[in-house]
Amino acid sequence: MKQKSVNRVRKYFLFVCVIAFVLCGSLYASAAVKAPAKVENLKGTAKDKAVKLTWSKVPKAEGYHVYLYDTKQKKFVRVEVIRKRSITSTTVEKLKNGVSYRFRVSAYRMGDNNVKAIGKRSDIISVTPKKPYLSAPEVRVTKEGNKTVTVKWNKVKNAVSYDVALLRKDTKKKSFPAKEVKKKKIVLEKLKNDVTYKIAVRANAKVNGKAVHSEWTSVEATPFNPDNQKRLLSQINHVSAYGGGTEPRLVYPDNVAEAFANYGNNGSAFHSNTDYFLWLNTHGLHLYIFKRSSSKRWKVLYKFPCAIGRPGSQTPSGLWILDTKQYKDDHGSFYVLYCTFFTGYDTNSIHSQCYPVQQDPLLEGYFGSAGCVRCDLKYAQFVYENCEGSPFLVR
Repeated sequence: MKQKSVNRVRKYFLFVCVIAFVLCGSLYASAAVKAPAKVENLKGTAKDKAVKLTWSKVPKAEGYHVYLYDTKQKKFVRVEVIRKRSITSTTVEKLKNGVSYRFRVSAYRMGDNNVKAIGKRSDIISVTPKKPYLSAPEVRVTKEGNKTVTVKWNKVKNAVSYDVALLRKDTKKKSFPAKEVKKKKIVLEKLKNDVTYKIAVRANAKVNGKAVHSEWTSVEATPFNPDNQKRLLSQINHVSAYGGGTEPRLVYPDNVAEAFANYGNNGSAFHSNTDYFLWLNTHGLHLYIFKRSSSKRWKVLYKFPCAIGRPGSQTPSGLWILDTKQYKDDHGSFYVLYCTFFTGYDTNSIHSQCYPVQQDPLLEGYFGSAGCVRCDLKYAQFVYENCEGSPFLVR
């Protein structure tokens, strides 16, 4: 009897072990993810100190790894991670002309617990960057007018003519208003006002009877009717946002904001010793960062919500200069980063949200700071790195 009981226990134990093994295998199978297929048709195009890579889309891939052979380590090293399945090209830059480089690409998928399954790498290709026969032209907008835009570019060595392409950004409609232009200037007419256009120019030449082209170089421009600026300016509310009552939310569109930046200073543009001008719209609780265009007009570069001073500790109105900066401002129980001061050192500044976030989170678009302008980290960093010395209007 005892032996039978022991045998029963052994059988039961073995049965439990088998079930556990099967369950573990099932869990592992559910957690694992099948690696995507091998990347095919990898091709490389030599450019000036760069190589453009293209490949075929891999079914069910979620992204791609790009590898470059490192001659010192004697192995392929990953130089880029592409996190969009729709992107099947990239340009590897900062290379040396005349040097042969080897590349590979692999696809990946994400499984449970953030486990990445990487597919087999593509075949190796070798590409040698080289200086092109034709350099890309340097294009600039010299004038934006009523339904017109004037564009100029430099003379490209070896070029015999230039092509001009136009993309209307709201409709994505493409056109070629001029081909084989001999001059280095074009006036584009019959455009639509207050619509942004992307204008591209390339140089042309012939080598051994064969047509060669440079890369396209593009700029953006927005024609406008100067007579409409007063109408746009009339939408600006100049009354103090701290007057009480319901908190306003007047977020101006870009064309209204640009009219204000270019004509709101008694009919002229706001002056700046830098390429940037900042305006805190206290009514809309938004900060606008303008950049000077090649046609000398202020264009909206960034527009984003922010937190400003609460009533009683309001952000001071006026035209200030961003004169000093400090990477970290520690207040003991919390700290902020990328501080660019506008009323003197250690007072009010444009800075990041508070850290740790749990202590005083950023609530975008509200009256809640002690007078500073609190915004997302990336915008605070941009102001910190680019806008010192720029005028800052609080109105």
